[in-house]
Amino acid sequence: MSEKVIKVTGTKASPESIHKIDENGLEVDNEFATIIPFDKVGLVLTHPGGGALGINTDPEFTLQEPKLLTIVMTLKEEGKTTDEGPTTLRELGMDQFNPFLIVNQQRGVEVHLPGKRPTRYADQSIFGTKEDGSTGGVESYYRNKENGLPWGMNVTESIPYMTNKVPITKGYTRFVEWVVSGGESYADWYLDKDGYRNTELMLNANLRPGEIVRGGGSNRVPR
Repeated sequence: MSEKVIKVTGTKASPESIHKIDENGLEVDNEFATIIPFDKVGLVLTHPGGGALGINTDPEFTLQEPKLLTIVMTLKEEGKTTDEGPTTLRELGMDQFNPFLIVNQQRGVEVHLPGKRPTRYADQSIFGTKEDGSTGGVESYYRNKENGLPWGMNVTESIPYMTNKVPITKGYTRFVEWVVSGGESYADWYLDKDGYRNTELMLNANLRPGEIVRGGGSNRVPR
């Protein structure tokens, strides 16, 4: 797929970026078409200061408005395809989409969705260590050792997230049952249904900038 990308625009990088980016906007020498939208959170979110442990994770601090990025990947230009031939819609399906995080500027430490493959830059020596239950190779599978809990998820709608250091299993009460069942039970675990959420442990990500939230996201308090 990377051979069919003409160019990528809209990304942001800090002057001291650890990433090597090709002229077409993709990461250099990766077997997949890998785009680094931004290499530091500070490029899209401003830290509130004042001793906050994170950004938009502490209910005592003002919500910071994210700076939205528009990433454009050009596969055709002026009606011409690349030397690899045209790109089909099948190649652009969601099953080919593999978003991941890079931890603390360590390129080899990748956090993927369950069942997704690592890139060639992933340090597979850390797979299966500590709380990680991931496996490497062609059949790689990213997961936690505890009941197969995932390290990352793709949720189809905007949902409140947990305050700093609070596990998702404490806020979304049906989450573990969904995971253990392999997705058969409580496929709607993320919805705001009776008994599904402990809102006292959540932040409301939909608050307007300049507001803080108390009591788990149920009350808006102007600042």
